[in-house]
Amino acid sequence: MHRLIFQQGGKVLIPAFALGRAQELLLILDEYWGAHPELQHIPIYYASPLAKKCMAVYQTYINAMNERIQKQFEVSNPFDFKHIQPLKNIDEFDDIGPAVVMASPGGLQSGLSRQLFDIWCQDKKNSCVIPGYVVEGTLAKAIMNEPKEVTLLSGLVVPLNMRVHYISFSAHADFTQTSAFLHELRPPNIILVHGEANEMGRLKAKLITQFADQNVKVLSPKNCQTVEMFFKGEKIAKAVGRLAEKPAKEGDVVSGLLVRKGFTYQLMAPDDLHSFTQLSTGSVMQRQSVPYKGTFTVLRHRLQQMYEQVEAVAKADSPTLKVHGNLMVSHEGADYVILQWVSDPISDMVADSVVAMILKLDLQSMFGGGERVKDARLEKDEIRIVHSLLVSLFGDVTLDEEIQTLTVNVDETVAIVDHAKKGIECKDENLKERIKVALRRIQTALYPLDA
Repeated sequence: MHRLIFQQGGKVLIPAFALGRAQELLLILDEYWGAHPELQHIPIYYASPLAKKCMAVYQTYINAMNERIQKQFEVSNPFDFKHIQPLKNIDEFDDIGPAVVMASPGGLQSGLSRQLFDIWCQDKKNSCVIPGYVVEGTLAKAIMNEPKEVTLLSGLVVPLNMRVHYISFSAHADFTQTSAFLHELRPPNIILVHGEANEMGRLKAKLITQFADQNVKVLSPKNCQTVEMFFKGEKIAKAVGRLAEKPAKEGDVVSGLLVRKGFTYQLMAPDDLHSFTQLSTGSVMQRQSVPYKGTFTVLRHRLQQMYEQVEAVAKADSPTLKVHGNLMVSHEGADYVILQWVSDPISDMVADSVVAMILKLDLQSMFGGGERVKDARLEKDEIRIVHSLLVSLFGDVTLDEEIQTLTVNVDETVAIVDHAKKGIECKDENLKERIKVALRRIQTALYPLDA
């Protein structure tokens, strides 16, 4: 830059973004101009309203910067530039003689940096210095390949005679630094985002090669593409209260309440909940009345057949049994039974099974020990239902209500179903088995309590 300005008398355009890289370049330029008196007659401008507004922040928070800037602040504020002045717009710029202008935006899409580029690009004495990474598709990216012609904002196509230089002041790490950082961390998943697609593709390929002998997954997803990752997290629960009084051995089953507070877990007995937390325990008492007209002796006998823990409760106002230590079954009236229990998953399941058993016993007691009593009307209704269901399954089915038979015709193969005797006559065993399965399912649907 020194040679370009001092010897050729040209102008230098530095397109840069308003914050970060711009302030670093301004510090370097101001320091270099101060060390070279022969350049001090050449003005330096920075043309960015946002950079000017933010300069007060940089001038104030020196303590947040590196040690070199803090030492320099002991003499004077390094951001009070002696050789650099702000430029509001192009009308204030005196375009005579050599000059250095740092303007935004960095991609030369529009704004003052683009206006100056359109004015200076045809003069071979002028130069454009790209100070870091630029996005694909911008003019700054295009001129790095030094094309012979460029298109101005006005639409004119003119020759590109100014020199283009690339000097990286990027704040991002290069491949060597990135790979060294990843080797230190050894993460199982590496996801590359917020970068130019071709460069990310090259970085991904190099990382895959470098971590080929390790179980590392390298991804570069597109925008809105979902990435799934699996993490194995360890959760440690600390036993407190009564559970901690007796040390558990390997293989012991420990049960209690798992309480999470923030990122810590505690395992405690339900009775200790109020001692270690602000929570309190509660219980739900279930009470259900089930119709039953049979004797209590039959009910007790069936419960003892089904469950191991069935005990008689001596001090009760009515005959009562305790099932599995929690469910109370009381025969309080002549035509109903009361079930009462403290709700929990096991007791609820036991209560459901007892209710089903009592309902079946009650139905059997009504029909003489389980034999279903039917009148002629019920018989006709039943065989008609069976007939309609068989028609939906097999198509051609003929019903003879007088002798209670159904004739099934499938592909000229005939099967006769005797509804009264529950028999099937058919030469084709496959068809016979299909009809048998269908009748069994129909019977289950009609009389589920007998299934």
